[in-house]
Amino acid sequence: MGGKKETTIGYKYSIGMHLVVCHGPVDEVQDIIVGERSAYSTPITASSIITIDKPDLFGGEKKEGGVVGVVDVHFGEAGQTKNNYLMAQLGPDIPAFRGVLSLILNQVYLTAMSRYPKPIWVKVKRLAATGWYDAKKEIAGVGIPTDVDYIPNGSANPAHIIYECLTNKDWGLGLPTSIIDNASFMATADQLYTENFGLSLLYSQQNRIEKFIQTILGYINGILYNDNSTGKFVLKLVRKAETAEINSSEQFDEFNISELSKYERPSYAELINEVILKYRPQGWVVDSALSVQNLAAIEAEQGVVSQTVNYTGIDNATIATRIAIRELNQYSTPLAKVSFICNRSGWAVVPGDVIRLSWESLGIANMVIRVFSVNYGTLKNGEIIIEGTEDIYSLPETAYLTRQPSGWEDPVRAPIPAPFQKIFETNYYDIQTTFEDSVKQAITETSAFVEMATAIPQGLGTASYQLFSDEGSAEVSYVFKEDSPYTPTAELVGNITPIVNSITYINADTLIRLVQVGQALVIDDEILRIDSVNLVLILFRRLILQGHEFGSLE
Repeated sequence: MGGKKETTIGYKYSIGMHLVVCHGPVDEVQDIIVGERSAYSTPITASSIITIDKPDLFGGEKKEGGVVGVVDVHFGEAGQTKNNYLMAQLGPDIPAFRGVLSLILNQVYLTAMSRYPKPIWVKVKRLAATGWYDAKKEIAGVGIPTDVDYIPNGSANPAHIIYECLTNKDWGLGLPTSIIDNASFMATADQLYTENFGLSLLYSQQNRIEKFIQTILGYINGILYNDNSTGKFVLKLVRKAETAEINSSEQFDEFNISELSKYERPSYAELINEVILKYRPQGWVVDSALSVQNLAAIEAEQGVVSQTVNYTGIDNATIATRIAIRELNQYSTPLAKVSFICNRSGWAVVPGDVIRLSWESLGIANMVIRVFSVNYGTLKNGEIIIEGTEDIYSLPETAYLTRQPSGWEDPVRAPIPAPFQKIFETNYYDIQTTFEDSVKQAITETSAFVEMATAIPQGLGTASYQLFSDEGSAEVSYVFKEDSPYTPTAELVGNITPIVNSITYINADTLIRLVQVGQALVIDDEILRIDSVNLVLILFRRLILQGHEFGSLE
């Protein structure tokens, strides 16, 4: 009889690669994610060499492989030396790659059965403006991920982000700290810290730093302006004004306004009544989304008018919900917009202030206006132009919305015990028909081989099971052996006698349709051959070969 020949069904692929992740050094590398699955989650706080050992991350070598190998993690410190692996591949005339966070894969096994490796992400923690007001630079986490009000740990304080954008000399504006109003920045940092308002986002130098600063201001509903009296940059937040602040605010009316150049209020037909906000939960590689609606506006407009906004720097659902409500208030409320020219009584008004507007001919009395732009005029022209909108840009302290549970269920479920399992010694027939000649020649009187049959768990939706075995060492250590298909299984209607040559079964699993004539049938410890099948009745024959009952395929 001829021996069984091995067939190549695919290949394992390894790759050497230099990945430059971001500007360095960073505070911590928290996770290396391959194909949206965590490959290495032990925190790394300095340049080091790590070993990733996840051979079954994507199902093992018979599916899509895993990740195994040595990775050099370089933080890009000032004294960083050249990488040995890169020099071995490219020669000694290479830079040390200081100032950037790098991963160097030393021929790492990345995939099997496919030539296309899965994408790699790196979860990095880097807090902004280290050395300035460090006590509030990191937003402390609150709760656990399953809590409705969960706030993740490790988010950056937006005030610190803006501060570093202004002062960083490598990639920021490089402004001297002397022109920063430190008191206003610290007060803003305190307020954001109290609100648990942290951000997790990436700055790409493809965009201008000024645009990035405006993006951060949009997240926090903040204003950055230059104080004319001090020449310093001031940072303030637009929040709900206190009664005392409104009562003491500057009053503008026909006595100090020379021209009300614009007063307009949108109609309901122009309003948005649903906001869909996209955000990126911390550590995720894809966006999540939530939606809020103004039911009164929907009723008034007789339909849903939706607007999608992107706030991917928000890293948790709690803050995302509050921002979504803020945006909905802005879009769904017919706020009046005003622009007027006044005398020098408006010299102390700055962006972000609240003022009161009265105009008798329009029936306006003490309307609270939030200022967003002030043109202080010139030396020759003392007119001041103020632009603003009816005040509603207030971050709500209470969100009247709970995070709705997702209807999605993870299709990858935890393994559950099989309803039936059977382990038995390989019989003579199987050895003769399936083993290679070299193996059969090495068999002695004490040789033994083991087979396994397993029934499919009902409702699991899986096609195979994995077999692990203990090699018999002093310390129990299970080693993966193979990935095998389940065995068709059914229950007998009743007991059978030694002379019965047919059976009727019930409670069969979904695999029973795969049973074919000539296959083996096992009832307790007896192995039988199937002669015919009609889906409810199986005819079999008891056969003896050289004193051994046999099974498996003929």
